[in-house]
Amino acid sequence: MRISNRACHIVFIVAAMMFWPGGNAYAGFFGPNNFEECVEKYAKDVMVERVTPLMLRACRAKFPKAGEQNPPLNIDYYDCILKHLPEIDTILATTGVQSSCKQAHGPKWKHDGESANIARQNQGKVLQVQRAGQYHYLEIDQNGQKLWIAGVAEVAVGDTVRWSKPTPMKGYYSKTLDRTFDEVLFVSTVEVVQ
Repeated sequence: MRISNRACHIVFIVAAMMFWPGGNAYAGFFGPNNFEECVEKYAKDVMVERVTPLMLRACRAKFPKAGEQNPPLNIDYYDCILKHLPEIDTILATTGVQSSCKQAHGPKWKHDGESANIARQNQGKVLQVQRAGQYHYLEIDQNGQKLWIAGVAEVAVGDTVRWSKPTPMKGYYSKTLDRTFDEVLFVSTVEVVQ
C-alpha cells in the first residue's frame, strides 16, 4: 500500500501539533488563547498611543471576563480592528478603520437599561493631569479611592468628570510619559460633569 504525499503532510502536521511547545509559541501559532495573550500579540502593532484603548476593547471583546455580557458589536468587528492595527499610523486612520469595520460587520447594539447606573459609577474628581499629546492621563478620586484613567479630555485639577467604556490595563507603560502605571483605565470619552 502506497501513502500519498498529502497523507504524509497531514500526519506530519498532526504530529507537530501534538508535540508543539506550550505557552505563547502555541498561542502565537493558533492565535491568542486569552486576554493577556491577545494584548501581548497586538500591542506591538500599536503605532499611535491613542489606539491602545481600541486594541484593549477588541481583546476584551474576544476574551470577556467571566460573567460579562457580550460586546455591543459582533466579534467580527473586533477581529477586523485587530487585523488592521498595523495600518493605523494616525488618529485619522483610526476613524477610517473603525468606520470600515463597522460598515463591513454591522453593529449589533445591546440595550441593557443600566446606562444611567454605569455613568454614576464612572465618575470622580480630578486630582492630577498628565498630558501626552492629545491624550491625557488623569488621577481621579472616586469616593476616596484613587485611580488613573486615560483618554482625550480638556479638564483641570478639581473638575468632576465622567467617563465611558473603561478598559483596565495593569502595569501599563506609557512611552510618551516614560512612566509605568500600576493600573490605568483606558476610556472612550471623558466629560466634565456640571
